[in-house]
Amino acid sequence: MSSTFEYDVRLKTYNRNNITKAVLRKVSALSCCNFEMGLKVDTLERLIRLYYQDLVVAYLDNQVVAFALLRRTDESRVIDEIAVARKYRRHGIGSLLINSILYVCAKEKQMGLLAVVPESKAEMHLLLKKMGFYCVAIQKASIACTGEDAYHFEFSLQGCRPEQT
Repeated sequence: MSSTFEYDVRLKTYNRNNITKAVLRKVSALSCCNFEMGLKVDTLERLIRLYYQDLVVAYLDNQVVAFALLRRTDESRVIDEIAVARKYRRHGIGSLLINSILYVCAKEKQMGLLAVVPESKAEMHLLLKKMGFYCVAIQKASIACTGEDAYHFEFSLQGCRPEQT
């Protein structure tokens, strides 16, 4: 892979105040291709209203190619769901998505970024490790729909702040 990014990807962050059904439909379509159970539009809407604070979406030519669902804790953010369309994997889009989330976390002076990843998502485990995350816990059989173990990765932002421009 070259050091330059090969796609013109646009990132947008949504929350419960600015999410639309059109965005939810696009994210739902991608999730159904990436997860065994998929996330239906009404389920996504309910999760964002009740549980998740942010949905970060990566667009390429107005098509959703990746997304991350985040929740906040007192000191950090947690990525509970992340997906990149199969066609666009290993092209830097997942890294771009995670780096943009890390930047926001640092800007908001949060302590770190956590990611909860099913055991079967080996590519995501490798990406997170490559980006400097550490596996800090394994929760046995905690992924509800599959019964898989959940790997908890952490990236510490202590002492890490973006430069002022």
